Amino acid sequence: MKKIVVLLTIFAVFYSCKNEQTEKIEEPILSEEAITNFASNINFFDTIRTDTIPLFETNKIADLNQNIQILEQFDNEVKGLIDGYKFIKEENAPEVNLVTYKLNHINTKMFITDLVFWNAQTKTPIEVIPYPAKPEFPFMKCPEGWSGGQEYDASELVTQVKDILSKELEKECLEIRFVNNLSQTKLCYKTCQTGLK
Repeated sequence: MKKIVVLLTIFAVFYSCKNEQTEKIEEPILSEEAITNFASNINFFDTIRTDTIPLFETNKIADLNQNIQILEQFDNEVKGLIDGYKFIKEENAPEVNLVTYKLNHINTKMFITDLVFWNAQTKTPIEVIPYPAKPEFPFMKCPEGWSGGQEYDASELVTQVKDILSKELEKECLEIRFVNNLSQTKLCYKTCQTGLK
C-alpha cells in the first residue's frame, strides 16, 4: 500500500507542475526502467492536449520488441492506482470500472496522454489522479476514420499493440486509444499529425 501512496503523490506532483514551461520530467512516473534513457522537456509536448507520461524512445523494430513490455508495466501501475483508490475512498464514493488513455508514437518517441478513470454506469470521471479539465465520456466504438475496434484481454494486449506499431513504425505520428473495462481493452488507432487535435 505504501507503493500506491507514493504513486499517487508522484502523479499529484507531476500534474501540479504541468504549466511550468521550463520544468523537466525528473520524477519517475512509472518504474525507473520505464523511463531509462528517456528525458524530455515538457515544452516538447506543447501540442498535446493534456499531460504526458513518457514511456520510451524507439526507432527500430528491435527496440520496439524490447520496450513494448513497458506497456504491460504501465497497465499494472494503473491497476495499482485503482486498488489505492478503493482503499482510501469513502464508502458511498463511486467505483472505478473503466480506464481510458492514449498511446502516442510521435517522431520515434512514445508516451501516454489523457489517462482518465471512470465510473461507467454514471459516465463520470473519477479523480484517482487529477485531470486539468473535465473529460468527455469515451466513445465505445471506433469513430469514423479509425481502425481497430476489437477487444483484447491482458495477455493479448501487448502483442496486438506491438503488431500495430510494427506495421506503422515508419509513420511520423500514430495514436492508439484504449478503453479498458478492467477485464478487456478495446483498441482504436489512426495516423495523425504531429500536433494532435
